[in-house]
Amino acid sequence: MSARRWYHGDQSCRKSFRDQRWDRPRGQADPNAEGPGLYWTTDHSEAWGYASPAGCIYTGTLKPGVKLLGAGGALRPLVRTLVEFAEPEARYTFATNWNVDSDTVEDVERIVLRDYVRQEGRHLFNVALALYRDLYSYDASGWVTAVRAAGYAGTLIGGKGMAGDQQHLVLYDLEAMKVLKQEPFEAFEE
Repeated sequence: MSARRWYHGDQSCRKSFRDQRWDRPRGQADPNAEGPGLYWTTDHSEAWGYASPAGCIYTGTLKPGVKLLGAGGALRPLVRTLVEFAEPEARYTFATNWNVDSDTVEDVERIVLRDYVRQEGRHLFNVALALYRDLYSYDASGWVTAVRAAGYAGTLIGGKGMAGDQQHLVLYDLEAMKVLKQEPFEAFEE
């Protein structure tokens, strides 16, 4: 998968993505469909659609050995890390929604693994994204930090609803992508 070309359309040309917003502002737009992160696609024309006249299209390849959040993998370590990184007040609010008066990591982890997973399924990405909403209250930076601490650089989205073998890659670790080139938007205008 590391040799696959990925494209990112951006509204500005930049030397680094370090100042990148992890999610859209709540007051201006709906949240990103697949949660916070830097979105890449295998479809060059789709990336072009996200760029602006002052923007650029980036082409890159995923670095070897990058661990992606998906259907496989151990659920407990991911849940433990997400719960540990959440603020105590957020853990307490989450727990009281399940009729448990506690903010401890152990109690909240137990709720997630015993009750919450029954609703969300065992797919790691589904559980993590649901916790972004319900435990992190859309705190994109805090959630991304926790997912990276759990060892995941991003998640691969593809399949239903996408043309051909098109895929999306949502990155949480900006060092996971090797940017090969950056082209100004106007290079693609007709």
